[in-house]
Amino acid sequence: MHKLEQSVCDSLRDQADIFKNLSQGARQEVRTIDDVHTIRFNEFRKNVLTQNATIFQGLADVRQVVDAVNAKVDIMAKRVNDIQKDAEATKEALSHQLLEFQSSAQENHNVIMPS
Repeated sequence: MHKLEQSVCDSLRDQADIFKNLSQGARQEVRTIDDVHTIRFNEFRKNVLTQNATIFQGLADVRQVVDAVNAKVDIMAKRVNDIQKDAEATKEALSHQLLEFQSSAQENHNVIMPS
């Protein structure tokens, strides 16, 4: 009976050692998997941040180009407005000169052709 009890105790100790080793191995594997996931997550995060920086730089470049184009459009709009004003002034001056010419022509006609 004593030998049987000793054998059961030895067997239980062996099982306890096996479970202890399995538990330690599982804990180590979980730590390793966690470390791998952390590394992968950090790489993913780094890639996302790099892509975001690239996108924001691209947007800044586009904004710069748009601002330059808008400035050119503003300059062209002012020039067109100035040309329109100049054309109106020229039109008015020509109309005035035409009226003066017609008036002068009428006077000359009246002088040449007495009534």
